[in-house]
Amino acid sequence: MIPWDERSPLFIPEHDPEDEVVIVTGEKPIGIARLEGALKAKHEWIVFTDADAWYPPDYIRKVKEKIRSGLYPNGFIVARKGGFEAINRLLEG
Repeated sequence: MIPWDERSPLFIPEHDPEDEVVIVTGEKPIGIARLEGALKAKHEWIVFTDADAWYPPDYIRKVKEKIRSGLYPNGFIVARKGGFEAINRLLEG
């Protein structure tokens, strides 16, 4: 999930074609943009990126390796979709 302010260059980290990329735009606070992106996501895991951060070319691959190994990918900005259940209920009323 990539929050993008439309004023900066858009950078999408290297990823596999089957990976879902959700880009959230607009003048919203970053927390709201992330929640909206998480609600739009269809896959089980969500990888958050920041516009002002640098990511190595193999960042997404390393995250996926951790997930496939059965370990929670600590050290990455990653969330499991089910972890948003309470937030989903709050936002959906």
